[in-house]
Amino acid sequence: FEQNGQISFFDQNGNSFKKAFLRDPLKYTRISSRYNLNRFHPVQKRYKAHLGTDYAAPTGTEIRSVGDGTVVEARYTSANGNYVKIKHNGTYTTQYLHMSKIGKGIKAG
Repeated sequence: FEQNGQISFFDQNGNSFKKAFLRDPLKYTRISSRYNLNRFHPVQKRYKAHLGTDYAAPTGTEIRSVGDGTVVEARYTSANGNYVKIKHNGTYTTQYLHMSKIGKGIKAG
């Protein structure tokens, strides 16, 4: 199917063949902390769920959203540092935390 100069492929039921999400949101050096339901928190010195994946990358590395969506929040908080939260649909949201800065023009809405 071609629309606005973009070609996309769909099955007979209209489902897109394109993957919904990127595997990784950035080019990273290493994973510094994985998803873990029982992780020892290095600052709080207690066991606590870590419900995300932390990527180590040089300061200034470009971060991309893993999929289309709407920016719900883009601000600084004391717990998260600079962060952006994106709602992809009724089920999925992603958050990008501990960034050196938020990209120009990125704001809620």
